Parts: sequence; C-alpha cells; structure tokens
Amino acid sequence: MYDGHSEYVLASSEVCLAALLVAFFLLLNASNSYQTMVLVPGVECPLKPDWAWWTALSAVFCWLAVFLLAAGEAWRQQLAAERAVQALLQQVTANRHRSLGRVPEARLA
Repeated sequence: MYDGHSEYVLASSEVCLAALLVAFFLLLNASNSYQTMVLVPGVECPLKPDWAWWTALSAVFCWLAVFLLAAGEAWRQQLAAERAVQALLQQVTANRHRSLGRVPEARLA
C-alpha cells in the first residue's frame, strides 16, 4: 500500500545526511587545522578557529536528527509489517474456514 510518506522520510533523511557530512567535514577541518598567531618573532601560538565549538555542536545535532529520523522510520515500518502479518493470518484463517465449509464465528468485542 502506497502512502506517500516514505519518499518524504527518505528525502529528509538524505538532507540530514548531507548536513551531517558537511558538519563532519567542518568539524575535522576545525579540529585538525589550527591557525597560528605570532606573539613574538620566532614564537607561534596555535589557535582554534572561533567556530569550532559551533561546528562540533551542529555535528552532534545532525547525528541526533539522523538517528531520530531513522528510528521513526524503523518504527513505522515495524508497525506496517505487523499489520501485514495480521492481515495475512486473517486471510489464511478465512480461507481455511472456507475450504472446510465452516463459517467463522463472530468475535465479541
């Protein structure tokens, strides 16, 4: 059964994954390439860029967003699989009753 929801989740997951890759690249760039400042001639002091903290924080939030989207999609697919199994079992039971010539009794709610 097509619900149109899968493409939206897939597209948003791809966007989050792209943002995650960019944030991860910026995080590696910020943590591995230091700027230097010459305090006195011959002495260099390594400095981290100012945006390194925000890049690391955005990478963490991108990981969290991708994890939440993946968990939501997995949960939705699990529910759909359980419904499909229940429908299949009901169909098999109805076919078995029909082949035996029995009418399934009404279930009380």
